[in-house]
Amino acid sequence: MNGLQENSDLESAIRFTRHNFDNLQSIIRLADAKAAGILTVWVLIFGSSIQMGHQIFNKFLICQWTKLNTILTLIMALLCILLTVLAIIIFHKVIFPKKASHYEQSKTDRDLMYFEHILNHETQESYRQAIWNINPSLELRNLCDQVYELSYIVNQKMTGLQSSCKWLIFSIITWFLLAALYIFIY
Repeated sequence: MNGLQENSDLESAIRFTRHNFDNLQSIIRLADAKAAGILTVWVLIFGSSIQMGHQIFNKFLICQWTKLNTILTLIMALLCILLTVLAIIIFHKVIFPKKASHYEQSKTDRDLMYFEHILNHETQESYRQAIWNINPSLELRNLCDQVYELSYIVNQKMTGLQSSCKWLIFSIITWFLLAALYIFIY
């Protein structure tokens, strides 16, 4: 293979990897936006559940309730508490920033893209010099390292989102049951 072909292949690999990098960044932003939307719905459900629960509890204090009504109310209250705790745990996995965990020992002349590696340089000038000395192979290596790390982050976020969607559906069903109980006793 001649040098021109190798250069073209390397440029193609860099372009492909850069495209993957950009796609993964977009998926991360999408996952964060979806998580924010789900969190908003969860807050609305939780807020209205508190209000309904408060009114049901007041009715409980005023009237004589059957054991069934008492048990249903306690189950709904416990479900609301459980779902709130689950929401906090799941959103911690999705929304909070992630750090890289799959890098080898960092070298200032080799690892130039990840923010912690950039900060290993003592000065801006040191980092600038390292960038000026980069070659296409090293650029591709840095991009591949970033794509690999971002893939793990995307996987964590998507797993958390799938879980939060399942629990959101359960929360909505629970809310409807609470609303039915509220309508039944009023």
